[in-house]
Amino acid sequence: MSWLRRLALPVLLASAALPAVADDTVPQAVTQEPLPNTYIVELEDGEATKSYLDALRAEPGVDEVTERFAYSPGIFNAVSFEVKGSLTATPETLRRRMGGLPELRVRHIWPVEAVPAPTYPGEIFNVSSLAANARRAADVFPPHEMIQVDKLHELGYFGNGTRIGVVDSGVDWRHPALGGCFGPGCLIEYGYDLVGENYNGNPATLAPDDDPWEQCNGHGTLVSGVIAAQHNALGFLGAAPGVRLGVYRTFSCAGASSTDVMIAAIIRAAEDGSDIITMSVGHLSAWAGTPLAEAMSRVSKRTGIPCVAAAGNTDGGGYGIWSAAAPSSGEGVLSIGSVQSTRTPNLSASGVTYSQSPSGGQISSFSLWGPTYEGNFKPQFAAPGGQILTTAPGGAFTVTSGTSFAAPITAASIALLFNVRGKISPSEVENILAITAKPVFSGDGRGNEPVAHQGAGIIQVYDAAYSTTRISTSGLSFNDTEFLVPEHEFTITNDGDSAVSYELSHLEALSAEAVWPENGYRRSEPELIPQVSSLKIEPSSLTLQPGGKAAVRVVVTPPEGVNALALPVYGGFVSIKATAGDEVTALSVPYLGVAAVLREHDVFAVPEQFYFWREDDNLSLPLPEGVVFQLPVPAAHPEWARTPVLDNDLYIPPGILPAWNFWARSGSRTVRFELFSVAPSCKGPLPVVSENVNGDETLGNFAGFPLHFVDMRGRWFTWTGQLADASYAPPGKYGVRVYALRHLGDYNNPEDWSVREHPRHFGLSYVEV
Repeated sequence: MSWLRRLALPVLLASAALPAVADDTVPQAVTQEPLPNTYIVELEDGEATKSYLDALRAEPGVDEVTERFAYSPGIFNAVSFEVKGSLTATPETLRRRMGGLPELRVRHIWPVEAVPAPTYPGEIFNVSSLAANARRAADVFPPHEMIQVDKLHELGYFGNGTRIGVVDSGVDWRHPALGGCFGPGCLIEYGYDLVGENYNGNPATLAPDDDPWEQCNGHGTLVSGVIAAQHNALGFLGAAPGVRLGVYRTFSCAGASSTDVMIAAIIRAAEDGSDIITMSVGHLSAWAGTPLAEAMSRVSKRTGIPCVAAAGNTDGGGYGIWSAAAPSSGEGVLSIGSVQSTRTPNLSASGVTYSQSPSGGQISSFSLWGPTYEGNFKPQFAAPGGQILTTAPGGAFTVTSGTSFAAPITAASIALLFNVRGKISPSEVENILAITAKPVFSGDGRGNEPVAHQGAGIIQVYDAAYSTTRISTSGLSFNDTEFLVPEHEFTITNDGDSAVSYELSHLEALSAEAVWPENGYRRSEPELIPQVSSLKIEPSSLTLQPGGKAAVRVVVTPPEGVNALALPVYGGFVSIKATAGDEVTALSVPYLGVAAVLREHDVFAVPEQFYFWREDDNLSLPLPEGVVFQLPVPAAHPEWARTPVLDNDLYIPPGILPAWNFWARSGSRTVRFELFSVAPSCKGPLPVVSENVNGDETLGNFAGFPLHFVDMRGRWFTWTGQLADASYAPPGKYGVRVYALRHLGDYNNPEDWSVREHPRHFGLSYVEV
């Protein structure tokens, strides 16, 4: 569910292979950078992407348009491409030149971004160095016991007849525990290599083929073992060893991938007949509107395939609330957080032994927090991802940690669910896993872990498979206090063959402060606070006959006595005790909200953290007022060239670019970086100015702006003098302002923008360099 407002709105998921070490060694997620002049354009349904590219090729200044990936029109009507020529392609120039044509209706334009490969530092154990364990008669693997996979194995359910598509780094299918072969009749039955060995972002380095085998990274081999490892020397199985896997390689041995490659892999997995798709790679974002999140969401909604994605990792904190990674941030995508295994596997030459884990059953410290900036519930739920034994490349094994491994065990659990219930829709999967999940207590013992961190709790797949109660929602979102929706209603249905009595009550969970109240910076590790919300639940008890249904009304009162400047996020559960004869089942519906007005939170840091310097020396702060940058003269304007000034302290040496840095303390749907004129040059043309939505005169955005779906972090960039419409600012004296749309803000309301004007102006001159 999303936070809906009344006004119209215009990671690397790295994992760590760890031989029983602390959680804070899980590597930090990293962000991605755009590939030069490379974009994804999504058209409205029914429009032809070929027509768009043909029209773009006919544009003045376009020398070459190279198609990278054309996606399935019925799922995601989009194409990725690279543009070469004198036209500097930006989302704004592409939209301005092409998006206005009625026969080419453009829905979205995004830059293609590079995504570094996942890593898993740690010790790899070759099977030949391990003593073989006897095959176990029953599944006593700790992660399986935690989520009731062992119970379904005892009943003979192993995922047979289900195909799971794995979008990752590829796989070592020669591993004996992964079947040792590839193709029909093998465990890894289908798949594709979308990149080849040397892809580095340049489309000329793409070398796809039909075999997803790889050993240079190995992340996908670990993921595949979590799902479907066969009997092996260490005596464990994957959660669904009867499935057939399709693996889609998206990373080369050069360590690179890109968002358009990943989208192509997701869609290919759907088109190849996968029943479930799981993905444990991606990038930091807490927005549902990024291309990777949008694409996986479309697959789920348009094909009916449940799509599972890792919520993402950080190094024992680091990103705080509003950090769920893409594609897990997509609407309808199941975002999975991580829980620590109750027992830690220890690999040695004598085999594997287990020791009790002090943090067993708790949400992993590295597991990223929700919700999304749009207010979507993330993560949906959690599964074991901390200290997991699995396969590794070269016939080896390892112990690993990360939400990368919570996601595939959830996908495998859905396969078992299908064995019992038959194939059900993605929304039915989400609802049944959410209401049967078990809330997780916090590590400090003060109460239940915040819902923004655990979602509905740790999944219980046996309970989900055999539940005879159906609830019409997987969670309730109450918005912030300005747009509070205090009342929700959901329906309980008894699908069983006997009467069921229900007792409903409020199960509290801890609240968490998202930012430091004194300065508005996000808390890398949210502060847990004891203030909790209260619920009024009507009715508090009811009895349903077989096939009967009833509405339940829930009214929230946000927590009192909190500091709204800290943006406290609250949550809890509607606890539902279902009794049928002697059988008692615990169900729950999670909820969350924000006890603050999000639009009042300034996106930017204090003015002193809006930096302006020369690209070759970021220590020479501050630059003097009126400093002049002598930039390379644009090819389109040779008449602007002037003789370089070399012996004047106010003039920066020729060819050195200006650079800026600003820090976003909050996410923003749109960030603009605009130039305004202070004094035109007496020797150059007058700048063309217009009035922006804030009522300020402007020459427009810098090239590369506006940014969309911005997350919490700092950004720095250099500037060549080019603007977003591909023109250049003429010589003159200028200033800059940065604008960020506040959380839940209205694009057309100037009061909903955070604005910073840099106090120092600068001169702009063009020279031959």
